[in-house]
Amino acid sequence: MKLIRVTLAGGRFEVACLVGLGLLLAGAPGVRANIQPPSMLLVHVQPWDPYGSPCDPYGVSRCEDLTQVTSATGELLVVVYLAAGHGPYPPPGVIQHLDFTLQFGGWWWGDLCANCTDAELTWEYAYNGMTLHFDWPSHPFPPAFMPLCAFWTYANAHDCLQILDDGGIHWGYPQGWWETPVAGKAEAGVECEYACLRNCEPWNENSVPQLTPEELHFEVPQGQGAEGLLQSVVDGYASLCAFDATESWVALEVEQTSYYTHDVRVTVSAVGLAVGEYEARVRETCDARDCSRICLTVTEPSQSVPDDESPPADEAPTTTWGAVKNRYR
Repeated sequence: MKLIRVTLAGGRFEVACLVGLGLLLAGAPGVRANIQPPSMLLVHVQPWDPYGSPCDPYGVSRCEDLTQVTSATGELLVVVYLAAGHGPYPPPGVIQHLDFTLQFGGWWWGDLCANCTDAELTWEYAYNGMTLHFDWPSHPFPPAFMPLCAFWTYANAHDCLQILDDGGIHWGYPQGWWETPVAGKAEAGVECEYACLRNCEPWNENSVPQLTPEELHFEVPQGQGAEGLLQSVVDGYASLCAFDATESWVALEVEQTSYYTHDVRVTVSAVGLAVGEYEARVRETCDARDCSRICLTVTEPSQSVPDDESPPADEAPTTTWGAVKNRYR
């Protein structure tokens, strides 16, 4: 330790310091404060276009343009994107390596059809999927949103594919640092419900609803109506959810009963409907969606006898002997 004397006007004071401390700090690597949102690996899915560009689906230039849910099955195009910057944030640095596993659901299968980058790409097949390794020898600064690879896939039925959450990105050069990106999903063959998606706010979890019961059944005469109750629990922000019905004969009255729950009063009307069977869906859509089936049986109008109508003449009213005596008292 070296004693340093500093003389100021009007007096003198002494400061003790470690001379080697400044040299030690000067030689230490800089500490990186990661104020950026985490990077995301996102999945776009659409019907296969044999004449299109696999790495450049029409209309996709940012996260909000992605289609992560489709009702289509059969031949599909799947494109994996890296979202490394969000809003005003650029990518956090040059990129060296990227690894991730894309896992197909039980009703999917597919094959790599294009490397969408200038990286060296290798891969190996895993159970129901592929593990991919990207290496950038030139250590470029990537764009904030870019396609990585495209797959030709085939889906037989409703199912989900997803990127596993064990991926890694090596940023910086020469040492740099590793980041675990947020993993995305996509879903095909969707009839109404879906949950395999990732919103574009990586710091926020998806709001996923659950409606119960899964079905409501009504039997209503023509010209009349009936009511039932659905209840919703949301894993996330219930206030962000919207409700609608797929048919005009279903009306909804929604009440948010807590931060996570709703009561949904369902009214069905058989006014103007012919006798027969009808079906509709009540949909609750937040980030994900859940649905309940509404089943309506419309019957013939009721043929009830009014209370003041007299009985037919051939049906003599019955009475008791005591009642007869009371008439003559």
